Amino acid sequence: STDRGKTWSAVDPGVKKAFTHLAVKGDELLLPTTGSVLVSKDGAAWTEAADKAAYGDLPSPGAQRKCAAGLPKPGEPCRVQREVTTPETFPWMTLLDFRGDFGVIGGQDGLVAVTTDGGVTWKHTDGFKFWGDLRDLAVNGDRVVAVSTQAVFVSGDQGKTWRRADLPKNLGELKSAYVDPD
Repeated sequence: STDRGKTWSAVDPGVKKAFTHLAVKGDELLLPTTGSVLVSKDGAAWTEAADKAAYGDLPSPGAQRKCAAGLPKPGEPCRVQREVTTPETFPWMTLLDFRGDFGVIGGQDGLVAVTTDGGVTWKHTDGFKFWGDLRDLAVNGDRVVAVSTQAVFVSGDQGKTWRRADLPKNLGELKSAYVDPD
């Protein structure tokens, strides 16, 4: 993350080794592993150090408290852990898109559900089932698009309200969704 945890990008360090924490030493980010250390200057590109001993004693994860509701102060370690389960009343879920704590899931019977708290609570709309099978979902900012085989539903307020988009006749079957940043 380059914005203090508001958004995240997944990065593959390129080495399939387990690590337990991220350490900072000077201007380098370090991922200590069993027998080696992965090193990065920017968090995006990682290399395996030829000699772990060259880094001396690496900082250990130390005692970490659970993060409070907000973000930790710069340099303050804390542990974030979140477990989310789908409510038992929901049908089988097949689609998912998250941006921070805002997420949308979709599943059988045209169900679309949104969360603004990282999945702790969900609000759902099931009226889409009358417009064919749900095929795809997309999120960008407050905007959500739900695509069924026969229609497109759009929300500009994180799924609080929805409208059916007018599409040209004889368009054919729809299969995917995308929300442009602009």
